[in-house]
Amino acid sequence: METLHLSHLPVELSAVHICHVRSLGNAASVLARLKAEGPAAFPLQFALLDASKVTSRTHLVVGIHQALLAASRGSAAMKTRSIHSEILWALSPSTNIADSFRLFGLSNSTQHLIVVHVAKPEEHGGPSASDVRQQVASTFEGIVGQADGISSGSGGDVDEQGGSEKDWKGIGKTYKIPPGTASPQDIDSLATSIVAIKSLT
Repeated sequence: METLHLSHLPVELSAVHICHVRSLGNAASVLARLKAEGPAAFPLQFALLDASKVTSRTHLVVGIHQALLAASRGSAAMKTRSIHSEILWALSPSTNIADSFRLFGLSNSTQHLIVVHVAKPEEHGGPSASDVRQQVASTFEGIVGQADGISSGSGGDVDEQGGSEKDWKGIGKTYKIPPGTASPQDIDSLATSIVAIKSLT
């Protein structure tokens, strides 16, 4: 698991814990519990992202940071009710919240999952990185790894193992990139740029 410490943000938004869960085995049961119980289903709230739709670690972190910036300006600047749902909205090119969850969120068919938890740092009363990792491991059946395993398999900040996880056809369709016109690395760059400027459009 990776933890980002962002001291330029309000303390309640300044610790971002990111886990990559490969070979997820209980997507359907987790989703059913969330639908039945809502955010109270688990002790910690998470943003749950289908890893096949996230092109790289940079793509992910840019989306997270855009959501954090909106939250730092107050609820009026946010498009959703929580920082964790705001992350899904920030990553989506759509302005429709339901579309954002459909395109990037956990589904019954999700095989690899990115789990994000935003909180206060441990020294300010937030959970420790080990607490978050333990909660992730107890909630999701799979192989828990670090965010640096989130990759496209085409250079930059990407590695080869993660490349096979990506739904490049679906990603291209989501970001309106014509089929066959861009390499995975180009799609990564385009998708990341779209996320970065979403708040300006």
